[in-house]
Amino acid sequence: MGQRHQAFVIARVRPHSDDPSTPPKYRCIAAFHHQWCYGRLPLHATHRFITQVKQKDNAEIIRSEIAAIQGKFGRWRKKPALPYFPCPFTAFLLATNWSVDLEDPDAPYASGVSFTNAALDADMGSEEGDNNDGISIIDVTNPAEPSYCFVSFKRIENEGVHKPLSAEDYVRAYYPKYTPPAKAESKETEEDTHRRDRLAEEEDVIATIAKLQDVKLIDLGMLAEAWPAEYGVKHRRDTNAETEQLRVADVKVESDASNLPSLTDITIAPAVVHAIQGGETADIEAMIWMPGKASAIKEVLRRQSPYPDLGITLLAKVIEKEMEVDKTQLDLSGIQLSSTQLETLISSMENIDIVDLSHTSTATVDSIRMVLTKFPQLKRLVLIECSSISSDDIRSLLETEPSLFNHLEALVHPFFLGVLNDIADRCPYPNAFSYIGVHGHSLKACSLPFFTLSQVIQALIDALSPLGDRFTSYSFLQTSFVLQAAFSSVRTRGQKWSERKTSIIPQLSLRAFNGEGWAFATNMTLFGGDNNCYGFLRFNPPSPVAINNNEEGSEGMKKSQSSVSPDLTWEIHDLASFIDRVTLDGGKLRPADEAINQLQEILTNIQTTQSSMRLMNDEDVKSFLKGAFISMKHLY
Repeated sequence: MGQRHQAFVIARVRPHSDDPSTPPKYRCIAAFHHQWCYGRLPLHATHRFITQVKQKDNAEIIRSEIAAIQGKFGRWRKKPALPYFPCPFTAFLLATNWSVDLEDPDAPYASGVSFTNAALDADMGSEEGDNNDGISIIDVTNPAEPSYCFVSFKRIENEGVHKPLSAEDYVRAYYPKYTPPAKAESKETEEDTHRRDRLAEEEDVIATIAKLQDVKLIDLGMLAEAWPAEYGVKHRRDTNAETEQLRVADVKVESDASNLPSLTDITIAPAVVHAIQGGETADIEAMIWMPGKASAIKEVLRRQSPYPDLGITLLAKVIEKEMEVDKTQLDLSGIQLSSTQLETLISSMENIDIVDLSHTSTATVDSIRMVLTKFPQLKRLVLIECSSISSDDIRSLLETEPSLFNHLEALVHPFFLGVLNDIADRCPYPNAFSYIGVHGHSLKACSLPFFTLSQVIQALIDALSPLGDRFTSYSFLQTSFVLQAAFSSVRTRGQKWSERKTSIIPQLSLRAFNGEGWAFATNMTLFGGDNNCYGFLRFNPPSPVAINNNEEGSEGMKKSQSSVSPDLTWEIHDLASFIDRVTLDGGKLRPADEAINQLQEILTNIQTTQSSMRLMNDEDVKSFLKGAFISMKHLY
């Protein structure tokens, strides 16, 4: 049952070859199945995904994923075989944007079950999915300027050969252009009502098409590169040799041009290197304030390895110039600084919110510790392609020095961008905060390795606000996508949902039951019921089972004890006491009162609209734990 649709992401990737000059070819890097997607829905989803792809911080991660697979795998169906998830972040972004839209609080959208349930093999054929309503394809080779097309297998007559379709081509197969008939009578008739409905529908179709009007269209040649057996015959038949030669020539010129040094580079590079070697950088420093010179000098500094001590002063001046635009961002990407040089450079800096150490082989776990210690309120640390910082390094730091991450919203590293697991105890990092929900007969869980209160409260606002409406509650409770999308995001107050940054693929974890961090726990039936409840919980190990013996704690908090272990306790907090406890004991910053009040209003509203929704008590915790353990086989 359904109107099934698949979405594919393609990019130009250099195939595996002994010859490193082998030109890149289009190929699929992510694929996703949607059970109910047709008409206007694929256009909306494509627009949501493209909007997210173009966000600067998201685009940076996509580029790094594409760069990481260059030259490693064969073309479609060739050896070495492409892995199921060659670009997991891109696949996650595709899935969540196809399945969740919280842009308009009055019209939230959620569908599907979970990422692992619907993600597809990136090496599959574009026509091999269980399909009723065609496919969507998006090219992210350049995330700043993506392109798209649709392909219809059944609905649109295309002489038996698949070909790229524009947004209008695709959607008009469902909604032919409507021209209203002339009104013959003054009296209101059933035809008049139908006419108004069709006019409203036509206006919405036009507005939906317009969302993609400025996006380039993928051509048949691009599809033929990605899936030669499916589109190659049509492409060869429709493309004459001259056109194909022009296309290849364009690609070659673009590639060659990217490798040519600019005139500025030719003149500045030797001067910068000579000045550093001689320890006389004053003349170069004077050039920094000339238009365009700072960025050119910085590119030369990026090529110095090992980085010379005599170049620290010059680098500091370049950064000073950059910070005229934004004093809170420190970009050290690609600059091979030693730990001592890094410490010297940042020693006099203050109030930095973002640090980028990407593409730096000299960065180590000590660099992370140094940066987080120097800038305790840092919000974002980027560590893309830092070969000396392993996943084990970061895991160890999280486990041994969690307070370093008290104010961090995002740490961009492959450790946090792996494929979601569908078994809770495989979560690779310790839990700091998680959502654990028994929704009907299934378990929904989503964990973060560190958090800020502002970040968690915004995620809960996004995930819970639709539950005040019984009509939308079912779709939001049966999917994990809403939780995954909300908790993976960094979004400031007032920032649009479509402008959010995705910085992590949250893992499914029940480690809160073992005393790791906090959990927002919910027990909710899909259609309302007497057992609906919630609470902010904190457990002490071992895992809570066979629980009894109630004991009142302080206001807003209750404690219970297990008959199995006298050391086992847990706490139940409402929103206010949770915030108080985390700010007092955990040293985190208190979120804005406006955000706190908004979440409290949502929780109150859910208590009103969802039958008997209430703050958990000890008996509710017992019931919740029992339901969680029983529902683990339905963990999505």
